[in-house]
Amino acid sequence: MVNAASHSHFVGHHRKSLVGNSHDNNVRLWDVATGKVRLTLEGHTAEVDCCGFSPDGKTVASGSKDKTIKMWDAKTGKLLRTLTGHTGRVESLAFSPDGKTLATGGGGGDTSVRLWDSTKE
Repeated sequence: MVNAASHSHFVGHHRKSLVGNSHDNNVRLWDVATGKVRLTLEGHTAEVDCCGFSPDGKTVASGSKDKTIKMWDAKTGKLLRTLTGHTGRVESLAFSPDGKTLATGGGGGDTSVRLWDSTKE
């Protein structure tokens, strides 16, 4: 197992992949069958507090202490878009059951809940 796993939080899964956020500002997708990292998603400038798969498993969203939400292609790891608007860290997120809306919750003085159209690119 990779050392970074000792500092990771496994927070979501979709079929054969597991997604986890880490204290090193990255998000990792793990192959459940092999236990190996399949993708490392790099782009946040501060610790990642939350992440998860869209209901269809095609997108991963991550929220960070850098006050941003990033949306990634779960197959390729390509950054699809960055959402801004929180005034503090982003500490929770959840997709709606149909995958069209992403709800995010702030922390660190930001008590807002924001709703995003997750179908835009």
